[in-house]
Amino acid sequence: MVQQAFCFCAAAVAVKVFRLAEPVEMSWALYFGRVAPLGVCFTLYLWGSNSAYVYLQPGLIQMIKPIGSCFVFAHACYFGVEEYSRAKAMNFVFISAGTLLTAAPQLLRGVGGVEDASPIE
Repeated sequence: MVQQAFCFCAAAVAVKVFRLAEPVEMSWALYFGRVAPLGVCFTLYLWGSNSAYVYLQPGLIQMIKPIGSCFVFAHACYFGVEEYSRAKAMNFVFISAGTLLTAAPQLLRGVGGVEDASPIE
């Protein structure tokens, strides 16, 4: 929360005081229809990924994190912020496949890696 508040203040000062960027004119309907849902999804993703450190090994979590971009892309397409294309979708298929191949040995050690979170000996 502190980091988000700081970034909000820094962005406001950069735009309003130092005029480093032009302010964007946006209606409340557009904001709550396009920007807020993605912000909520990203917040839930960060909360979930950070709370996973209680149960899983950090190495496994770092291998699984690239899949988050696939979920963000899917939600952005759903809300109309991003345009779907086969090339982008195939890119995310390759990201997911590579992540699965990398994380599979640790996932197979326990039920999702939760049962035995001790380091491999």
